[in-house]
Amino acid sequence: MITSEKVRNLVKTFERILPYAEHDGALDMGTGGVSCRTNSFFSGHQCGTVHCHAGWYLLAKMWDGKSNHLRGGNRSYLDGVALMMEDMGVSDSEYGLVDWASQNPDLWGNDYARSMFCENEAFTPGNKERAETLKDIVDHWRQVGDALEIAEIGGVV
Repeated sequence: MITSEKVRNLVKTFERILPYAEHDGALDMGTGGVSCRTNSFFSGHQCGTVHCHAGWYLLAKMWDGKSNHLRGGNRSYLDGVALMMEDMGVSDSEYGLVDWASQNPDLWGNDYARSMFCENEAFTPGNKERAETLKDIVDHWRQVGDALEIAEIGGVV
């Protein structure tokens, strides 16, 4: 079950990686590959890749020493999706996190959760703007945590 506490822990994981995701072009929701080269990771992606938010999550977990998903070569953003789902306690399908957010648009904040791993529009309240940076996405996850906490206090979830 997804809880506000799990979302807050997800946000904390992202916060560790934010300083490395601030340069121009550090977020590309259409990029499925995640570079395993630490030199590209720390110096602006010299290999030419950028990461979607699941890719950044994978790198944050690697940075924490809590994942060895990147050992042995390049990985897909799906490795990051798997870690996010594990950390959120969702294991029913490959799209469990997307399904939860889609079924709870009031908690997610918009009707575009199906695009969570491929489009910036999934991370904007009411789709008024597009998320441009990883910080925008992390801010959206913070709002999801706040909405969940309010729902938990009210006994709605």
